[in-house]
Amino acid sequence: MAPRFEPLIEQHHDEIFAYLWRLLGKERRRDGAMDVEDLVQEVFLRAYESFAGLRPNSNHRAWLYKIATNCAYTKLRQMKSRRDGKRLLPGAEKFGTTSARFGQWFTCEAKGLCYAALP
Repeated sequence: MAPRFEPLIEQHHDEIFAYLWRLLGKERRRDGAMDVEDLVQEVFLRAYESFAGLRPNSNHRAWLYKIATNCAYTKLRQMKSRRDGKRLLPGAEKFGTTSARFGQWFTCEAKGLCYAALP
């Protein structure tokens, strides 16, 4: 019989919250708890969406931590991008991390310079 998802939330919610709190570190603002809780919800939403494909003998805790780490790094990249004043290319987020990373390097200003250099 396959394990249910709800016990995973009950069992791991607090430790995932603490882990994300530590990972975000100095990037937390005054309302940091709210940001971290939103991120925890994102982690469990992603986990729920792929839970059916998880092997029954998998280490659920390690799997959740991997999802949490990926979500935290994505959030940190977004915060850094906003802090640096760079904008992602329109629609880059929907194509995943690689396109988003490309969008951070290839800012809208650089795009304008490239267009200006064309014959």
